[in-house]
Amino acid sequence: MPDPLKARGAQTCSQPRAVGGFRGGRGREAALGRRDTGGHTWGGEGEGKYRGSVPSFVSARTENETERFPAVRHGGAGRARRGGGHRAFKCGTPGTSLQPASRAEPGRTEPSRDQPNQVQSNRVQAGASERQRIPSGPSRAEPCNWAVLGRLLSVGRAVLAALRGRLGALCWSLALSLPLSLSLPGWRDSAPRPEREREWEDAAPTPTSVNYHFTRQCNYKCGFCFHTAKTSFVLPLEEAKRGLAMLKEAGMEKINFSGGEPFLQDRGEFVGKLVQFCKQELELPSVSIVSNGSLIRKQWFEKYGEYLDILAISCDSFDEDVNILIGRRQGKKNHVENLHKLRQWCREYAVAFKINSVINRFNVEEDMNEQIKALNPVRWKVFQCLLIEGENSGEDALREAEKFVISDEDFDRFLDRHKDVSCLVPESNQKMRDSYLILDEYMRFLNCRNGRKEPSKSILDVGVEAAIKFSGFDEKMFLRRGGKYVWSKADMKLDW
Repeated sequence: MPDPLKARGAQTCSQPRAVGGFRGGRGREAALGRRDTGGHTWGGEGEGKYRGSVPSFVSARTENETERFPAVRHGGAGRARRGGGHRAFKCGTPGTSLQPASRAEPGRTEPSRDQPNQVQSNRVQAGASERQRIPSGPSRAEPCNWAVLGRLLSVGRAVLAALRGRLGALCWSLALSLPLSLSLPGWRDSAPRPEREREWEDAAPTPTSVNYHFTRQCNYKCGFCFHTAKTSFVLPLEEAKRGLAMLKEAGMEKINFSGGEPFLQDRGEFVGKLVQFCKQELELPSVSIVSNGSLIRKQWFEKYGEYLDILAISCDSFDEDVNILIGRRQGKKNHVENLHKLRQWCREYAVAFKINSVINRFNVEEDMNEQIKALNPVRWKVFQCLLIEGENSGEDALREAEKFVISDEDFDRFLDRHKDVSCLVPESNQKMRDSYLILDEYMRFLNCRNGRKEPSKSILDVGVEAAIKFSGFDEKMFLRRGGKYVWSKADMKLDW
Protein backbone atom coordinates (compact mmCIF):
# COMPACT_ATOMS: atom_id res chain seq x y z
CA MET A 1 0.00 0.00 0.00
CA PRO A 2 1.49 3.42 -0.90
CA ASP A 3 2.45 5.68 1.94
CA PRO A 4 -0.33 8.27 2.36
CA LEU A 5 2.06 10.83 3.79
CA LYS A 6 4.29 10.71 0.70
CA ALA A 7 1.20 10.88 -1.48
CA ARG A 8 0.27 14.12 0.18
CA GLY A 9 3.68 15.64 -0.73
CA ALA A 10 4.90 16.09 2.86
CA GLN A 11 8.27 17.70 3.43
CA THR A 12 11.04 15.41 4.67
CA CYS A 13 14.11 15.86 6.86
CA SER A 14 16.41 14.24 4.33
CA GLN A 15 15.66 16.65 1.51
CA PRO A 16 18.74 18.78 0.68
CA ARG A 17 18.82 22.57 0.77
CA ALA A 18 19.25 24.38 -2.54
CA VAL A 19 21.09 27.64 -3.18
CA GLY A 20 19.00 30.57 -1.91
CA GLY A 21 16.07 28.41 -0.72
CA PHE A 22 14.84 24.96 0.29
CA ARG A 23 13.87 21.99 -1.80
CA GLY A 24 10.69 20.26 -0.77
CA GLY A 25 8.12 17.83 -2.06
CA ARG A 26 5.73 18.64 -4.88
CA GLY A 27 2.59 18.98 -2.74
CA ARG A 28 -0.67 20.51 -3.78
CA GLU A 29 0.47 23.99 -2.78
CA ALA A 30 3.68 23.65 -4.79
CA ALA A 31 1.68 22.64 -7.84
CA LEU A 32 -0.69 25.58 -7.42
CA GLY A 33 2.24 27.99 -6.95
CA ARG A 34 0.81 29.95 -4.06
CA ARG A 35 2.07 33.39 -3.08
CA ASP A 36 2.38 34.63 0.47
CA THR A 37 0.43 37.63 1.70
CA GLY A 38 3.52 39.81 1.82
CA GLY A 39 4.55 39.18 -1.77
CA HIS A 40 7.47 36.91 -0.83
CA THR A 41 8.11 33.89 -3.01
CA TRP A 42 9.83 30.59 -2.29
CA GLY A 43 10.48 27.52 -4.38
CA GLY A 44 10.75 27.20 -8.11
CA GLU A 45 12.20 23.72 -8.58
CA GLY A 46 14.09 23.93 -5.27
CA GLU A 47 15.95 27.15 -6.13
CA GLY A 48 13.71 29.80 -4.58
CA LYS A 49 15.20 33.10 -3.37
CA TYR A 50 14.13 34.74 -0.15
CA ARG A 51 13.05 38.36 -0.32
CA GLY A 52 11.65 40.22 2.67
CA SER A 53 11.13 39.38 6.33
CA VAL A 54 11.89 36.18 8.24
CA PRO A 55 9.58 33.26 7.32
CA SER A 56 8.13 30.60 9.63
CA PHE A 57 9.89 27.31 8.95
CA VAL A 58 6.75 25.24 9.15
CA SER A 59 5.52 22.13 7.37
CA ALA A 60 1.89 20.98 7.36
CA ARG A 61 1.08 17.29 7.18
CA THR A 62 -2.19 17.58 5.32
CA GLU A 63 -4.10 20.00 3.14
CA ASN A 64 -6.55 20.43 5.96
CA GLU A 65 -3.87 21.41 8.43
CA THR A 66 -2.41 23.82 5.88
CA GLU A 67 -5.69 25.70 5.94
CA ARG A 68 -5.90 25.55 9.74
CA PHE A 69 -2.25 26.51 10.31
CA PRO A 70 -1.11 28.66 7.37
CA ALA A 71 2.60 28.08 6.85
CA VAL A 72 5.40 28.65 4.37
CA ARG A 73 5.99 25.63 2.17
CA HIS A 74 9.50 25.67 0.77
CA GLY A 75 10.56 24.49 -2.64
CA GLY A 76 8.39 22.78 -5.19
CA ALA A 77 7.48 24.14 -8.57
CA GLY A 78 5.61 27.20 -7.41
CA ARG A 79 5.17 29.73 -4.60
CA ALA A 80 3.96 29.32 -1.06
CA ARG A 81 1.97 31.33 1.40
CA ARG A 82 3.49 32.76 4.58
CA GLY A 83 1.74 31.58 7.69
CA GLY A 84 0.44 33.14 10.82
CA GLY A 85 2.49 31.33 13.46
CA HIS A 86 5.38 29.05 14.38
CA ARG A 87 5.15 25.34 15.17
CA ALA A 88 7.73 23.05 16.74
CA PHE A 89 8.97 19.84 15.06
CA LYS A 90 10.75 16.71 15.94
CA CYS A 91 12.65 14.76 13.38
CA GLY A 92 12.47 11.07 12.69
CA THR A 93 14.51 8.92 10.42
CA PRO A 94 15.44 10.11 6.96
CA GLY A 95 12.57 9.72 4.58
CA THR A 96 9.87 10.44 7.15
CA SER A 97 7.90 13.65 7.44
CA LEU A 98 8.57 16.47 9.86
CA GLN A 99 5.95 16.19 12.61
CA PRO A 100 4.65 18.80 15.03
CA ALA A 101 6.01 18.12 18.52
CA SER A 102 2.50 18.10 19.92
CA ARG A 103 1.71 14.97 17.82
CA ALA A 104 4.05 12.41 19.37
CA GLU A 105 1.85 9.51 18.27
CA PRO A 106 1.83 9.35 14.46
CA GLY A 107 -1.42 7.39 14.37
CA ARG A 108 -3.32 9.62 16.69
CA THR A 109 -6.12 11.60 15.05
CA GLU A 110 -7.88 14.79 15.98
CA PRO A 111 -11.28 16.13 15.01
CA SER A 112 -11.13 18.44 11.99
CA ARG A 113 -12.99 21.70 11.72
CA ASP A 114 -13.06 21.80 7.95
CA GLN A 115 -13.09 18.25 6.58
CA PRO A 116 -15.87 15.64 6.82
CA ASN A 117 -15.62 12.54 9.01
CA GLN A 118 -14.42 10.48 6.05
CA VAL A 119 -11.08 12.30 6.25
CA GLN A 120 -10.72 11.23 9.89
CA SER A 121 -11.27 7.62 8.87
CA ASN A 122 -8.61 7.90 6.19
CA ARG A 123 -6.17 9.26 8.73
CA VAL A 124 -6.66 6.29 11.04
CA GLN A 125 -5.93 3.93 8.16
CA ALA A 126 -2.87 5.98 7.22
CA GLY A 127 -1.72 5.96 10.83
CA ALA A 128 -1.80 2.18 10.97
CA SER A 129 0.53 1.94 8.00
CA GLU A 130 2.78 4.66 9.43
CA ARG A 131 3.14 2.89 12.80
CA GLN A 132 4.59 -0.11 11.01
CA ARG A 133 7.38 2.14 9.85
CA ILE A 134 7.87 4.74 12.62
CA PRO A 135 8.15 3.74 16.27
CA SER A 136 5.58 5.53 18.43
CA GLY A 137 6.46 7.56 21.44
CA PRO A 138 9.47 9.62 22.39
CA SER A 139 11.36 6.66 23.84
CA ARG A 140 11.50 4.91 20.46
CA ALA A 141 12.21 7.98 18.29
CA GLU A 142 15.46 7.78 16.38
CA PRO A 143 18.05 10.62 16.55
CA CYS A 144 17.34 13.85 14.64
CA ASN A 145 19.10 14.69 11.44
CA TRP A 146 21.39 17.30 13.01
CA ALA A 147 22.94 18.28 9.68
CA VAL A 148 19.58 19.54 8.40
CA LEU A 149 18.84 21.34 11.65
CA GLY A 150 22.28 22.96 11.50
CA ARG A 151 21.54 24.23 8.00
CA LEU A 152 18.20 25.62 9.09
CA LEU A 153 19.87 27.40 12.01
CA SER A 154 22.57 28.90 9.76
CA VAL A 155 19.99 30.19 7.30
CA GLY A 156 17.92 31.61 10.13
CA ARG A 157 20.90 33.50 11.46
CA ALA A 158 21.75 34.86 8.00
CA VAL A 159 18.18 36.04 7.46
CA LEU A 160 18.09 37.74 10.85
CA ALA A 161 21.43 39.45 10.18
CA ALA A 162 20.19 40.81 6.86
CA LEU A 163 16.98 42.00 8.46
CA ARG A 164 18.88 43.68 11.24
CA GLY A 165 20.98 45.59 8.71
CA ARG A 166 17.91 46.81 6.83
CA LEU A 167 16.31 48.05 10.05
CA GLY A 168 19.47 49.67 11.42
CA ALA A 169 18.41 53.24 10.80
CA LEU A 170 14.94 52.56 12.22
CA CYS A 171 16.41 51.07 15.41
CA TRP A 172 18.68 54.11 15.78
CA SER A 173 15.76 56.52 15.64
CA LEU A 174 13.59 54.30 17.83
CA ALA A 175 16.28 54.09 20.50
CA LEU A 176 16.18 57.86 20.90
CA SER A 177 12.47 57.91 21.57
CA LEU A 178 12.23 54.87 23.90
CA PRO A 179 12.25 55.21 27.71
CA LEU A 180 15.78 55.09 29.05
CA SER A 181 15.02 51.99 31.13
CA LEU A 182 14.15 50.00 28.00
CA SER A 183 17.01 48.61 25.94
CA LEU A 184 16.87 47.40 22.37
CA PRO A 185 18.08 43.87 21.50
CA GLY A 186 21.59 44.12 20.10
CA TRP A 187 21.98 47.79 21.16
CA ARG A 188 25.56 48.39 22.16
CA ASP A 189 25.97 51.36 24.41
CA SER A 190 29.52 52.62 24.07
CA ALA A 191 29.17 55.55 26.50
CA PRO A 192 28.64 55.19 30.26
CA ARG A 193 24.96 55.01 31.07
CA PRO A 194 24.71 58.18 33.22
CA GLU A 195 26.35 60.35 30.54
CA ARG A 196 24.21 58.80 27.78
CA GLU A 197 21.05 59.43 29.79
CA ARG A 198 21.98 63.05 30.36
CA GLU A 199 22.53 63.55 26.63
CA TRP A 200 19.15 62.06 25.76
CA GLU A 201 17.33 64.05 28.42
CA ASP A 202 18.64 67.30 26.98
CA ALA A 203 16.77 68.76 24.05
CA ALA A 204 18.45 68.48 20.67
CA PRO A 205 20.48 71.63 19.92
CA THR A 206 19.45 73.88 17.07
CA PRO A 207 21.81 73.73 14.06
CA THR A 208 22.04 77.52 13.82
CA SER A 209 25.44 77.49 12.13
CA VAL A 210 26.70 74.40 10.27
CA ASN A 211 30.09 73.67 8.70
CA TYR A 212 29.61 71.28 5.78
CA HIS A 213 32.90 69.63 4.73
CA PHE A 214 31.49 68.11 1.55
CA THR A 215 34.91 66.96 0.31
CA ARG A 216 38.14 65.80 1.92
CA GLN A 217 40.26 66.24 -1.19
CA CYS A 218 42.74 69.13 -1.27
CA ASN A 219 45.56 70.44 -3.45
CA TYR A 220 47.59 71.63 -0.45
CA LYS A 221 49.38 69.49 2.14
CA CYS A 222 49.23 71.52 5.34
CA GLY A 223 51.00 69.54 8.05
CA PHE A 224 48.48 70.32 10.80
CA CYS A 225 45.30 69.70 8.76
CA PHE A 226 42.60 68.14 10.93
CA HIS A 227 40.24 67.08 8.12
CA THR A 228 42.41 64.99 5.83
CA ALA A 229 41.80 63.21 2.52
CA LYS A 230 40.69 59.86 3.95
CA THR A 231 38.01 59.45 1.28
CA SER A 232 37.27 60.89 -2.15
CA PHE A 233 33.51 60.66 -1.69
CA VAL A 234 31.25 63.59 -2.58
CA LEU A 235 27.48 63.40 -2.37
CA PRO A 236 25.48 63.87 -5.58
CA LEU A 237 24.37 67.48 -5.91
CA GLU A 238 20.66 66.74 -5.42
CA GLU A 239 21.32 64.67 -2.29
CA ALA A 240 23.43 67.49 -0.86
CA LYS A 241 20.60 69.93 -1.58
CA ARG A 242 18.11 67.61 0.14
CA GLY A 243 20.26 67.53 3.27
CA LEU A 244 20.66 71.31 3.27
CA ALA A 245 16.89 71.73 3.01
CA MET A 246 16.49 69.43 6.04
CA LEU A 247 18.95 71.55 8.01
CA LYS A 248 17.07 74.73 7.08
CA GLU A 249 13.84 73.13 8.28
CA ALA A 250 15.58 72.29 11.58
CA GLY A 251 16.60 75.93 12.15
CA MET A 252 19.86 76.50 10.24
CA GLU A 253 20.62 80.18 9.59
CA LYS A 254 24.22 79.99 8.40
CA ILE A 255 25.99 77.42 6.22
CA ASN A 256 29.75 77.35 5.76
CA PHE A 257 31.18 75.19 2.96
CA SER A 258 34.63 73.80 3.61
CA GLY A 259 36.85 70.82 2.84
CA GLY A 260 39.37 69.76 1.83
CA GLU A 261 39.38 72.44 -0.80
CA PRO A 262 35.81 73.32 -1.90
CA PHE A 263 36.88 74.70 -5.30
CA LEU A 264 38.55 71.44 -6.28
CA GLN A 265 35.21 69.74 -7.07
CA ASP A 266 34.11 70.50 -10.66
CA ARG A 267 36.37 73.57 -10.72
CA GLY A 268 34.17 75.37 -8.25
CA GLU A 269 30.86 74.65 -10.00
CA PHE A 270 29.70 72.22 -7.31
CA VAL A 271 30.16 74.65 -4.44
CA GLY A 272 28.83 77.50 -6.61
CA LYS A 273 25.55 75.67 -7.21
CA LEU A 274 25.22 74.90 -3.50
CA VAL A 275 25.85 78.55 -2.62
CA GLN A 276 23.19 79.68 -5.11
CA PHE A 277 20.70 77.07 -3.84
CA CYS A 278 21.16 78.09 -0.20
CA LYS A 279 20.75 81.79 -0.86
CA GLN A 280 18.15 81.72 -3.64
CA GLU A 281 15.99 78.71 -2.75
CA LEU A 282 16.50 78.27 1.00
CA GLU A 283 16.93 82.03 1.58
CA LEU A 284 19.52 81.51 4.31
CA PRO A 285 20.70 84.73 6.00
CA SER A 286 24.37 83.74 5.63
CA VAL A 287 26.31 81.58 3.15
CA SER A 288 30.09 81.38 3.42
CA ILE A 289 33.09 79.41 2.10
CA VAL A 290 36.49 78.60 3.60
CA SER A 291 39.17 78.05 0.95
CA ASN A 292 42.91 78.25 0.45
CA GLY A 293 42.09 80.50 -2.53
CA SER A 294 44.46 78.90 -5.01
CA LEU A 295 41.74 77.66 -7.41
CA ILE A 296 39.29 80.58 -7.34
CA ARG A 297 38.86 82.46 -10.63
CA LYS A 298 37.28 85.82 -11.32
CA GLN A 299 34.67 84.13 -13.52
CA TRP A 300 33.37 82.35 -10.42
CA PHE A 301 32.68 85.68 -8.72
CA GLU A 302 30.88 86.89 -11.84
CA LYS A 303 28.56 83.87 -11.77
CA TYR A 304 28.05 83.17 -8.06
CA GLY A 305 29.43 86.19 -6.15
CA GLU A 306 26.02 87.75 -5.52
CA TYR A 307 24.89 84.65 -3.57
CA LEU A 308 27.95 84.52 -1.26
CA ASP A 309 28.07 86.50 1.98
CA ILE A 310 31.58 85.71 3.25
CA LEU A 311 34.72 84.27 1.67
CA ALA A 312 37.31 83.13 4.25
CA ILE A 313 40.84 82.54 2.96
CA SER A 314 43.33 80.50 5.00
CA CYS A 315 46.62 82.32 5.49
CA ASP A 316 48.99 81.30 8.27
CA SER A 317 51.93 83.51 7.44
CA PHE A 318 52.94 86.48 5.33
CA ASP A 319 56.38 84.94 4.90
CA GLU A 320 56.29 82.70 1.85
CA ASP A 321 59.10 80.51 3.21
CA VAL A 322 56.99 79.75 6.29
CA ASN A 323 54.01 78.88 4.09
CA ILE A 324 56.20 76.39 2.24
CA LEU A 325 57.31 74.82 5.55
CA ILE A 326 53.70 74.47 6.60
CA GLY A 327 52.67 72.97 3.25
CA ARG A 328 50.42 75.80 2.13
CA ARG A 329 51.60 76.07 -1.45
CA GLN A 330 51.16 74.40 -4.84
CA GLY A 331 53.67 74.82 -7.62
CA LYS A 332 55.18 78.27 -8.02
CA LYS A 333 52.09 80.28 -7.09
CA ASN A 334 52.75 82.78 -4.33
CA HIS A 335 50.14 82.35 -1.61
CA VAL A 336 50.43 85.89 -0.22
CA GLU A 337 50.17 87.54 -3.66
CA ASN A 338 47.08 85.47 -4.43
CA LEU A 339 45.57 86.56 -1.11
CA HIS A 340 45.73 90.23 -2.12
CA LYS A 341 44.16 89.45 -5.51
CA LEU A 342 41.23 87.69 -3.85
CA ARG A 343 40.76 90.61 -1.49
CA GLN A 344 40.32 92.91 -4.47
CA TRP A 345 37.77 90.59 -6.15
CA CYS A 346 35.73 90.49 -2.95
CA ARG A 347 35.54 94.29 -3.02
CA GLU A 348 34.45 94.30 -6.67
CA TYR A 349 31.69 91.73 -6.19
CA ALA A 350 30.51 92.77 -2.70
CA VAL A 351 31.63 89.68 -0.81
CA ALA A 352 32.77 90.08 2.81
CA PHE A 353 36.44 89.08 3.16
CA LYS A 354 37.71 87.03 6.10
CA ILE A 355 41.09 85.51 7.03
CA ASN A 356 41.70 82.30 8.99
CA SER A 357 45.12 81.62 10.54
CA VAL A 358 46.35 78.55 12.43
CA ILE A 359 49.01 79.52 14.96
CA ASN A 360 51.70 76.86 15.19
CA ARG A 361 55.36 76.32 15.94
CA PHE A 362 56.48 77.95 12.67
CA ASN A 363 54.52 81.23 12.86
CA VAL A 364 53.95 81.79 16.58
CA GLU A 365 56.66 84.46 16.76
CA GLU A 366 55.48 86.33 13.65
CA ASP A 367 54.09 89.85 13.83
CA MET A 368 51.14 90.17 11.42
CA ASN A 369 49.73 93.48 12.59
CA GLU A 370 50.67 95.55 9.55
CA GLN A 371 49.52 93.00 6.94
CA ILE A 372 46.18 92.28 8.59
CA LYS A 373 45.34 95.94 8.96
CA ALA A 374 46.19 96.56 5.31
CA LEU A 375 43.90 93.77 4.13
CA ASN A 376 41.16 94.90 6.53
CA PRO A 377 39.08 91.69 6.75
CA VAL A 378 35.70 91.70 8.48
CA ARG A 379 37.07 88.99 10.81
CA TRP A 380 40.48 87.49 11.49
CA LYS A 381 39.96 84.08 13.05
CA VAL A 382 43.08 82.91 14.89
CA PHE A 383 43.11 79.22 15.84
CA GLN A 384 45.49 77.39 18.15
CA CYS A 385 46.89 74.30 16.40
CA LEU A 386 44.65 71.37 17.39
CA LEU A 387 45.39 67.65 17.46
CA ILE A 388 42.64 65.26 16.35
CA GLU A 389 43.35 61.56 16.67
CA GLY A 390 42.93 59.71 13.39
CA GLU A 391 43.30 62.91 11.36
CA ASN A 392 46.61 64.60 12.26
CA SER A 393 47.68 62.44 15.19
CA GLY A 394 47.94 58.72 15.90
CA GLU A 395 48.81 55.59 13.94
CA ASP A 396 45.96 55.83 11.42
CA ALA A 397 46.41 59.56 10.74
CA LEU A 398 47.51 61.02 7.40
CA ARG A 399 49.33 63.92 9.08
CA GLU A 400 51.77 64.23 11.99
CA ALA A 401 50.89 67.54 13.59
CA GLU A 402 52.73 67.02 16.88
CA LYS A 403 55.65 69.12 15.64
CA PHE A 404 53.28 72.05 14.97
CA VAL A 405 51.68 72.14 18.43
CA ILE A 406 52.19 75.14 20.71
CA SER A 407 51.41 75.63 24.39
CA ASP A 408 48.59 77.75 25.76
CA GLU A 409 51.19 80.26 26.95
CA ASP A 410 52.66 80.56 23.44
CA PHE A 411 49.19 81.14 22.02
CA ASP A 412 48.42 83.81 24.62
CA ARG A 413 51.64 85.66 23.77
CA PHE A 414 50.68 85.73 20.09
CA LEU A 415 47.26 87.12 20.96
CA ASP A 416 48.77 89.76 23.20
CA ARG A 417 51.07 90.85 20.36
CA HIS A 418 48.03 91.47 18.13
CA LYS A 419 45.59 92.83 20.70
CA ASP A 420 45.22 96.11 18.77
CA VAL A 421 43.74 94.39 15.72
CA SER A 422 40.03 95.12 16.08
CA CYS A 423 38.83 92.23 13.90
CA LEU A 424 40.81 89.58 15.83
CA VAL A 425 38.70 86.60 16.96
CA PRO A 426 40.86 84.13 18.96
CA GLU A 427 39.96 80.47 19.43
CA SER A 428 41.93 78.21 21.75
CA ASN A 429 41.75 74.42 21.68
CA GLN A 430 39.16 74.47 24.46
CA LYS A 431 36.85 76.78 22.52
CA MET A 432 37.26 75.00 19.21
CA ARG A 433 36.79 71.36 20.15
CA ASP A 434 33.05 71.20 20.88
CA SER A 435 31.67 74.53 19.66
CA TYR A 436 31.42 73.70 15.94
CA LEU A 437 28.72 71.67 14.21
CA ILE A 438 30.78 69.76 11.65
CA LEU A 439 29.05 67.80 8.91
CA ASP A 440 31.25 65.42 6.93
CA GLU A 441 31.03 64.29 3.31
CA TYR A 442 28.26 61.79 4.16
CA MET A 443 26.32 64.45 6.06
CA ARG A 444 27.17 62.92 9.42
CA PHE A 445 27.80 65.12 12.45
CA LEU A 446 31.32 64.65 13.84
CA ASN A 447 31.70 64.43 17.62
CA CYS A 448 35.15 65.61 18.78
CA ARG A 449 34.61 65.35 22.53
CA ASN A 450 36.90 62.35 22.93
CA GLY A 451 39.75 63.85 20.91
CA ARG A 452 38.81 62.16 17.64
CA LYS A 453 35.99 62.58 15.11
CA GLU A 454 33.23 60.09 15.87
CA PRO A 455 30.44 60.26 13.27
CA SER A 456 26.73 60.12 13.92
CA LYS A 457 24.28 58.55 11.51
CA SER A 458 23.71 60.61 8.37
CA ILE A 459 20.95 63.17 8.54
CA LEU A 460 19.79 61.79 5.18
CA ASP A 461 19.00 58.48 6.93
CA VAL A 462 17.75 59.38 10.40
CA GLY A 463 16.93 63.10 10.17
CA VAL A 464 18.61 66.13 11.72
CA GLU A 465 17.12 65.85 15.21
CA ALA A 466 18.22 62.23 15.72
CA ALA A 467 21.72 62.76 14.31
CA ILE A 468 22.53 66.02 16.06
CA LYS A 469 22.04 64.47 19.52
CA PHE A 470 25.26 62.56 18.93
CA SER A 471 27.24 65.55 17.60
CA GLY A 472 28.77 66.51 20.96
CA PHE A 473 27.89 70.12 20.13
CA ASP A 474 28.29 72.60 23.02
CA GLU A 475 25.80 75.32 22.17
CA LYS A 476 26.79 77.44 25.18
CA MET A 477 30.44 77.46 24.13
CA PHE A 478 29.36 78.31 20.58
CA LEU A 479 27.68 81.48 21.86
CA ARG A 480 30.49 82.24 24.32
CA ARG A 481 33.17 82.22 21.60
CA GLY A 482 31.12 84.63 19.49
CA GLY A 483 29.84 82.04 17.05
CA LYS A 484 26.78 84.12 16.27
CA TYR A 485 27.54 87.56 14.85
CA VAL A 486 26.45 89.83 12.00
CA TRP A 487 27.02 87.29 9.25
CA SER A 488 24.79 88.49 6.43
CA LYS A 489 26.39 90.96 4.02
CA ALA A 490 23.02 92.71 3.73
CA ASP A 491 23.44 93.73 7.39
CA MET A 492 27.11 94.70 7.15
CA LYS A 493 28.01 98.33 6.69
CA LEU A 494 31.13 97.94 4.64
CA ASP A 495 32.99 100.11 2.20
CA TRP A 496 33.24 97.67 -0.70
